[in-house]
Amino acid sequence: MEDDIIYLDHAAATPLVPEAATAMMDAYRDAPGNPSALGHSGRAAARLLEEARDRMAQALDFTPERLVFTSGGTESVGLAVLGTLLPRERGHVIASAIEHPAVLGSLQILQRRGFEVTLVPPDPGGVVDPERFAEAARPDTALACLMHVNNELGTVQPLELALGRVKERAPSCTTFVDAVQSLTRLPLEPERWGADLVALSAHKVGGPRGVGALVTGSRRPQRIFGGGDQEWGVRPGTENVPGVVGFVAALLAAEAHRTERASQVSEVCAAFEEELRRQVPGARINGNRDNCLPWILSISVAGISSEALVRGMDELGVLVSAGAACHARAQKQSHVLRAIGLSPRLGTIRVSFGAESTVDNARRAVQTLARTVKRYAIG
Repeated sequence: MEDDIIYLDHAAATPLVPEAATAMMDAYRDAPGNPSALGHSGRAAARLLEEARDRMAQALDFTPERLVFTSGGTESVGLAVLGTLLPRERGHVIASAIEHPAVLGSLQILQRRGFEVTLVPPDPGGVVDPERFAEAARPDTALACLMHVNNELGTVQPLELALGRVKERAPSCTTFVDAVQSLTRLPLEPERWGADLVALSAHKVGGPRGVGALVTGSRRPQRIFGGGDQEWGVRPGTENVPGVVGFVAALLAAEAHRTERASQVSEVCAAFEEELRRQVPGARINGNRDNCLPWILSISVAGISSEALVRGMDELGVLVSAGAACHARAQKQSHVLRAIGLSPRLGTIRVSFGAESTVDNARRAVQTLARTVKRYAIG
């Protein structure tokens, strides 16, 4: 990336860290074979794969058998949601109304199969009330989905309270957490949360695109497509060994510096907010700032469209987004912003910080935002 570009879209994808790049190059060179093959190169690939699984499990305090590697967060979500309910013809599912599109898209598939889905709205600050979430559960509720950190607002959801209450009302219910945005930023604690399944993704933590993982427990989903017996028979298909190795290398690097990076990002976010109040006094920050991660900011401005904000800042060398990357080209207000009651007439951008973000870059980014608003705002 060019030196004069300020990249503030880490919630969409983080740059590949050197540790991951080096590990992947070594894996491509030293173990080019299929890890399911019996020959020397296959055994070398299988050994690398299991060593990576062991290191990741140790870092996250799991047993290796709980980790199922996938092609990314979306597949991990689909495997959890669809694979859990594959044996059933119909049933009841609850989820928050601000889940990632991967979750909501999987729930739409279930609805077409005859499942009943209840979406629980958040409060205006983007946090789901745990009592309201649990009250949606019924004795026949088969699956409950609640993300850890919202990908547009950065708000942290009350997993332990919400999922614990769901289990009281529906003891046989499987609970699923999308922890893609919280991995390496907050502790991963499925047992404390009461989560049976947890989805993870590599490219949110400095790893490569196209790799993810599903953390399982005593309940494993069924495979959702045919193939071999890889990944404990849950996820068939040849594993992406270099990708997995890169994922684990990035994860370990991020975990080793979690505390100092959290402090750094908090400082950067505070500088951004302070400069925003000075430069764009009419801007509003969405979401409950007392219950969120500083890595993500959702900012709305009147009199200008989201597209104009994103494109205008891009032209001036600051890269942000209008929300979830998978729906970035839709040019309409996201379901998350609608769920918190935000006016569609407001232009909204998502600013997300990373390991290379600095206070100086944050201030320059706000100055760019102010120039964009001045240039394109109507009225």
